[in-house]
Amino acid sequence: MNRFIVYALSISFLIFLSPLRGLSQAPVEKKNVLQKAHERKIDTCDFLPTDKGQFLSKVFSVDDTRTNRTHHWFFQLLDLDGEPINYARVEVSGYLKNDPSIKFRFMEPVFKLCSEGKYIVGFVKVKHSGVWVLDFVIDNFGEMDSITSEIEIGELIIN
Repeated sequence: MNRFIVYALSISFLIFLSPLRGLSQAPVEKKNVLQKAHERKIDTCDFLPTDKGQFLSKVFSVDDTRTNRTHHWFFQLLDLDGEPINYARVEVSGYLKNDPSIKFRFMEPVFKLCSEGKYIVGFVKVKHSGVWVLDFVIDNFGEMDSITSEIEIGELIIN
C-alpha cells in the first residue's frame, strides 16, 4: 500500500511540474528566410567555378522547394581565393529542364544579402515541378562570367 501511495504521489508531482518546465524556457523565435540564408554556412569545397573560371559560386534554397509557393534562391559568389564578392551585378533567367519552352526571366534586381557574397533571387512563383536550370550572368565591375545551376522543385502535397 505504501508503494502505491509513493507511486501515485510521484506521478501527481510530475504531472504538476510538467507545465512549469515550459515557463523557464525562452520562447523560440521563428526565423524568416533571409535570416536562415544569412546564417547558412556553405563549405567552399561545395562551390563551383564559373564558366570562364573567374569566380566560385553556389546556388541554394533555404526554404522548402515545392510548386505554387514563392521561392527564394540564394546565390553566393566568391573570388578564387575564397573571399566574398559583394557588389557584382547578377542577372538570372531559367527554364524547366524537361521542357525548355517553360521559362522565366527574373526581371527584378538580384540584391546583395549580406557581406558574405550572398545574393537573393526573391519572390519567384514556380508553378511547374521538376528540375529548373538557372543561368546566372555576373558582372563584377567589368569582369564578366556566367554559370548554370540546377534546383529541383517538387509537387506541392496537400494533406
